[in-house]
Amino acid sequence: MVHHEEAFTEGASSASPNGERKIWNLIWHADVPHRMRLNAWKAAAGALATMQCKRARHLQCRVTCPLCGIADEDTYHALVACENASKLWDAMGEIWPIPPKEHLDAMDYLNSIRDVKHLSTEQIIEGKYSVADSLPATVIRPRPPDPPWVPPPSGWLALSVDGSFSPDDGTAGAGMVLRKCTGEVILAACRLLFFCNDALEAKIQAIREGMSLVLQWSNLPVMVQSNSMEAHSSLSNASLAKSPNGHLVDEIKSLLPEWEFIPVKITRSQNRVSHCLANYARTACSTACWLQRAPLIIHDLVLADYIPVAME
Repeated sequence: MVHHEEAFTEGASSASPNGERKIWNLIWHADVPHRMRLNAWKAAAGALATMQCKRARHLQCRVTCPLCGIADEDTYHALVACENASKLWDAMGEIWPIPPKEHLDAMDYLNSIRDVKHLSTEQIIEGKYSVADSLPATVIRPRPPDPPWVPPPSGWLALSVDGSFSPDDGTAGAGMVLRKCTGEVILAACRLLFFCNDALEAKIQAIREGMSLVLQWSNLPVMVQSNSMEAHSSLSNASLAKSPNGHLVDEIKSLLPEWEFIPVKITRSQNRVSHCLANYARTACSTACWLQRAPLIIHDLVLADYIPVAME
């Protein structure tokens, strides 16, 4: 019987008499500790203990990344796309001569997925895919940059709100951040929502919670920013008054006479800060409020939106 190690040695094998090097050999013959080879094989085989993998094995209901709370945690997100993984790549690059993280972009990942579609299950399991036979790379045109956050005019504040809802387990959360026209944070908050029925209700509750906080900490007019046009209608018209969320709409309208609130529709990319807070509240089952500062989970996102004041 041929030993496992002998089956992966360079040179000829029973399944490949021409001696062509196989893709699994790149992992199992790498000059690194065995634990690193094993983790690399798990990443290539999609067997890392990510939230998505656990859910596929009925060990977990949620798939959102527990660290960033922004996207679903698959292998690529856990190792490359997550902002925490990106920081780790930067830190390791300051100590060891590793490839730049730009080489680990989504294009390589998508090309790998595309190539695997042309292989049989037996080929994938046996690792008989030759690196030399890789299909030509797909040319993906870069998309235009996302529009920046929209600051309020001078003398106004911007309240960015969002809700997060998981239909799999019914968990929900709300996120909100109140900022000046320069992007400086006045307050940031997240709230775990109980007995929430859908994503729209989570977003409407986020508007209500955010407006209630504004009345306690502000004396300036406020732009209420949300990426949900339907949720915004709770501020501007009566279309939701007779819906299942009518009681929430009534509570929001009761706050309008007390202060000047103007609804402003923004895109999802412009609402990343409150979206991250809402996901954090839902996945971490957390309710918290931070005054005059941004918590660590949104620190980098807030800095990206920050607008420095020009010195004359």
